[in-house]
Amino acid sequence: LAAGVLAGLQAQRPTLAKGRLPIGLVRALDTAVVVDRNTAPASAWQVLPNGWRIYSVELSSPGALGLRLHLEAVALPKGARLVVYDPADPARVSAPVLPEELRPERELWCETVFAERVVLECQVPPEADVGEVSFAVTGLSHLYRLPTALAMPLVRAGACNNDVSCYPAW
Repeated sequence: LAAGVLAGLQAQRPTLAKGRLPIGLVRALDTAVVVDRNTAPASAWQVLPNGWRIYSVELSSPGALGLRLHLEAVALPKGARLVVYDPADPARVSAPVLPEELRPERELWCETVFAERVVLECQVPPEADVGEVSFAVTGLSHLYRLPTALAMPLVRAGACNNDVSCYPAW
């Protein structure tokens, strides 16, 4: 993300154009990060003492207050999971993406990690075949404004916020 573009976006006054408050932008990666049996052969996976295998990819977007990753063509063997975390705080991982939760289109957005760097880690149990793993990181969402700080005035507003039930003319 060009520094000038980001600075311009961050400097904008928070406005509710069409009822939406811009907090970030989505962009496609120039080159998708593809993980499959060809790009991540079994020999490239780290084997833990308990037999689990791990393959990880790190992505960054300088200046981001938070990142979300867009995954496509996700296929995971039974028992495998994908987690996303800030490498500076690896104990705080996102809720795992599990094979039984995948939709038929096999596309999803990972949870937001409030950092400018994230690690996407695929964890596969000993009994599963890492050759069955495939996914592509095709884009990311770069947050340049935190939604929680902007929501505070709404919390203080009480039961009647600026919505159609309080302002019927809207």
